[in-house]
Amino acid sequence: MRDNTPVGKLSGFDLTWNYFGHSYTFAVILGLLQISGGVMLLFRRTTLLGTCILLPVMLNIVLINVFYDIDTGAFINSIIITIGLLYLLLLRWPDIKLILFKQIEIPHIRLSFAKPALKLLIIGLAFYRIYGYVASTPSSVFTGKWKIVQFTRNSKTVGENEWMNGAQNWCYVYIEDGGRIALCANPYIFETNRAWFGKYMYRADRKTFNIVFDGGTNNDTTRVKISNYNGKQMQWDTKVYDDTLKLKLVKE
Repeated sequence: MRDNTPVGKLSGFDLTWNYFGHSYTFAVILGLLQISGGVMLLFRRTTLLGTCILLPVMLNIVLINVFYDIDTGAFINSIIITIGLLYLLLLRWPDIKLILFKQIEIPHIRLSFAKPALKLLIIGLAFYRIYGYVASTPSSVFTGKWKIVQFTRNSKTVGENEWMNGAQNWCYVYIEDGGRIALCANPYIFETNRAWFGKYMYRADRKTFNIVFDGGTNNDTTRVKISNYNGKQMQWDTKVYDDTLKLKLVKE
């Protein structure tokens, strides 16, 4: 949806994710910096290096959260992490002064078996939580931008210019991970004020979408029968209010 929304109408949150989502490599590098910095915090010899890697990243995230109106929860988390990193930095201030103004030899610190085992356990649990989150919210095969190439309402074809006469004459369907869906009439830009938003659940056993549009209840579920799906196109048969709809969609 963000790709078809005029830039001037994007929120700070959408602008931020558009920017960071432009380059997959950049996002991977940032992720690796945060993961490697977090692992370094677990070991005394690398705590200072990990703090120095993470602190600039977290300060940048805090500023983005403040000035781009990111979710309050994310802002609070970034503040807590940044304060923790500053605390770790202050703990090592005597060492920092020595590093800056005097050449020293880092002493050898012997660790017992329990300490590295505990640290490996923490790392393993962190990756397990990440895996659990990814596994619990798998990407939907339907995710993407779908163009409605044929639209029939009550056995009458909806013309390609009918989108100007009503927000219910959709031209595009946007299906997102996390169960969100939006139907937009404007074929050129995504108009938030005219789009139909909702949440969906796919029933694989029945090959149906159960859609509840925003403002509705579970009693207002719109059931969409899916047929002729091959990854690139599909057909919808549904009923919205008193209208019987048949749509052919092609993925872009």
